[in-house]
Amino acid sequence: MLQQLMRQPTLEIKYVAYADIVHYRVVADQTHLVLDTENDFAPVQPEVVASQNPAEKLGPPAIISVTPKTTLAGHPFNPQPNGLSAISIECTNATPRSILLWNRTPLPTFYGNSLWLTALIPKELYATPGTYEISIASDGVASNKVPFQVRSIP
Repeated sequence: MLQQLMRQPTLEIKYVAYADIVHYRVVADQTHLVLDTENDFAPVQPEVVASQNPAEKLGPPAIISVTPKTTLAGHPFNPQPNGLSAISIECTNATPRSILLWNRTPLPTFYGNSLWLTALIPKELYATPGTYEISIASDGVASNKVPFQVRSIP
C-alpha cells in the first residue's frame, strides 16, 4: 500500500527491530527512507538518536583492512557451513551493535572486539563483477568506505 500512496511501485519496504533503527539512519537518503513506527511514523530524529549514541564517546568507527579484499564473481570466500561467505574486518571503535554495510546493505555482523568484526556475505552480493563499498555503521555513525573487488572469471 505504501508503494501506491507514494507512487513508487518499486519501493522496497524492510521492517527492522526498533533497537536496530539507529543502524539504518546512516543509509537514509531521498531514496532510502527510515520511518519510526513506534512514534507515529515520524522520521528518525538524528539529534535524539545521537544523544543516546555510545559511538560518540569512542569516536567514529574506522576500517583499517578487510580480508579478503577481492574474489572471483560467484566464487565463495571463507565459506561457512550455512553456504554464506565470511569477511573479516580489522577496525577501530567497533561496538557490539556495529553492522557491516555492503553497498549500503546491512549484513549479519559479529563482534569480536572493538578492533575486529566478521560478517556474512550472501552469494548474490558478489555474483557480478565490480567494485563494492564496504563500511561499518556503529550506532548511527558511519565509517570510512573501502573497496571490495569482484573480478570476472577468466
